[in-house]
Amino acid sequence: MFDMKFNSADKSANITLSGGDFIATAAAGGAIIGVRGTQGRGAVAAAMQGKFIFEVTINAIGASNKISVGVGSTTAEVLTTEAGNHAESMGYRTSDHWIEALNNGTLITPSWAQAVAGDVLGVEFDNITSDSYGAVKVYKNGVETATVVFGITNTPSAPYPLITLFDINDQVMINFGATPFAFEYPHGTSPYSTDVRPVHPMSRSKVQSSRPIHHIRL
Repeated sequence: MFDMKFNSADKSANITLSGGDFIATAAAGGAIIGVRGTQGRGAVAAAMQGKFIFEVTINAIGASNKISVGVGSTTAEVLTTEAGNHAESMGYRTSDHWIEALNNGTLITPSWAQAVAGDVLGVEFDNITSDSYGAVKVYKNGVETATVVFGITNTPSAPYPLITLFDINDQVMINFGATPFAFEYPHGTSPYSTDVRPVHPMSRSKVQSSRPIHHIRL
């Protein structure tokens, strides 16, 4: 398995990492600040292909309610834009309770309630869909919401796990699969840190399917 964590060399200056670089905290507020993971997933190398998932636990969220989680390229501006609100990222944002890909204006409102402190968000990336498209699915506390199909950029190293914070003391904890996941995900899905496929995920609770999955091709 890859030794994955938040990348201390690829983050906004006002994000502080702790807990072995698995916890990200906003040291200042009033601006979107982000951090990426240390390993991306591309669509070229066969050993890097599969369905990969990571979990983000929201430990604390401020009054602005503005945390986002998803995947994105290595472009610098991705770290200062909410996930999905940039042409090279996709994600779920708590601020407006939307999922968006590539800032294309097509917004999915999850069937579950807006994420709050204590919730666990799962982000699944599937790069087997085709050589030029990947698919992303978002879960909250084990409940799936939607699949978004979008063009992969910066292959073969992208997309990278991505989170953004806004208020001072906003805090999240990420799990790439080195420890058991909080929830069980579909068969064939592997931890994001897996270097080969297939691997069955480590988990405790079963995933629930809520509504039919929506597909968007961009």
